[in-house]
Amino acid sequence: MRVKVCGIKTEQELETAVGAGADAVGFLVGQVHASHDFILPSTAARLVRMLPPYVTPVLVTHLTEPSAVLELVEQTSILTVQLHGGGSPENVAALHDRLGPGGKLVYAVHVIDRGVVPSPDVYYPLVDALLLDSMDRAAGKVGGTGLTHRAYQLIN
Repeated sequence: MRVKVCGIKTEQELETAVGAGADAVGFLVGQVHASHDFILPSTAARLVRMLPPYVTPVLVTHLTEPSAVLELVEQTSILTVQLHGGGSPENVAALHDRLGPGGKLVYAVHVIDRGVVPSPDVYYPLVDALLLDSMDRAAGKVGGTGLTHRAYQLIN
């Protein structure tokens, strides 16, 4: 099992995640709605430079247009991208192709009850990994909800 600690905003949070043994750390950059979890690309770039060599930085974004995401990749030097706000299969495929051989693309799907939104079947061949993330419908929140789900119920 690999563990990613997401929502890193400060040096202290980064040091805590790395000290706890995180394999990856997520930086939320490229917001489309108001949130206290997002940071500027320049902040992410500065924090990435502090990482030890075996901890993977992940750019977590709600942006969906390939050119906008690639601009963030260039600004932050983060080559692993997690699309957290959707995106058409065409945009996902285009982004994956344009990330190049060093880039990795993770696509988040949201677990609701015993289902997944959107259906991962379309995206699975287009990305390097799928991330099953909890959704809190009552709060209208995706990711970082504190809710758990049973992934084994979703896999045939």
